[in-house]
Amino acid sequence: MLMILFALISAAATAQVTGGPPATQQNRTIEPSVYRTWCVCKPYSSLTKLRYEVSWACENGADCSPIEKGGLYENLSFTDQVSYAFNDFYQKDPTHRQCYFHGAARITNKDPSTPTCKFPSNSTSTFPASSSTRREVPNLGSFLWGLGFTYLAYLAAQIA
Repeated sequence: MLMILFALISAAATAQVTGGPPATQQNRTIEPSVYRTWCVCKPYSSLTKLRYEVSWACENGADCSPIEKGGLYENLSFTDQVSYAFNDFYQKDPTHRQCYFHGAARITNKDPSTPTCKFPSNSTSTFPASSSTRREVPNLGSFLWGLGFTYLAYLAAQIA
């Protein structure tokens, strides 16, 4: 019984969900759409971390003059200023590692521009044009592992 439980949990941990028809159907391929991408700060990041990371970005290649005192965008909110700096740094080399900032940033395809500030985007990324791509099932494996261990603890308590 434990082997079956272990097999189910292992299978669920690596489970993937597919939606729609396969990517190729009758020798047709579905072309990906191209989206612009931006790097923005994650909501709920600590202010201390954001202050450190924005300083690092400004010292290591981001043009932060528009968000500094006297700059064109000095009146943006703090998080918008941080996002502006992160995005400027990211646009110079638009790879995932350039938009990490110790977990304080994320890449988005939603334009973060405000009515008074246009966030540039030179980068593009391909996203699937249909729902036929495979997606990971979020946290299902972790949930099932926890469920399995809870069941094992229950069994151990019954034996004792």
